[in-house]
Amino acid sequence: TMSAKPVASMIAVTTSLTSLNVSDNAIKGSGEAFGEALKANSSLKELYMHSCTLNTNDANGLADGLAVHASLTSLDVSKNTITGSGEAFGEALKTTSSLKELTMNFCKLNAED
Repeated sequence: TMSAKPVASMIAVTTSLTSLNVSDNAIKGSGEAFGEALKANSSLKELYMHSCTLNTNDANGLADGLAVHASLTSLDVSKNTITGSGEAFGEALKTTSSLKELTMNFCKLNAED
């Protein structure tokens, strides 16, 4: 599994990037780094991470960043096995005011999520 942590750290410092698509990459283990980067970034509006082999820990890390990010309007985490992360995303949605679209198709969420 490759890491996208260098890409995530770039997000933390860029002020001009508004859209990032890292879909269809095996970047399991990078979700927390992306979440931390979102906390520091103020320009990103769209983040596409479908089919990235993300797991529940990755999704929870992303949700933590989403909770405090002020400009993200669209997040796609479809086709990742993120069972158990529904609560984290639910909590993030309570505090984020910018997100307009959250796509979570085929994520193996269950009734407890």
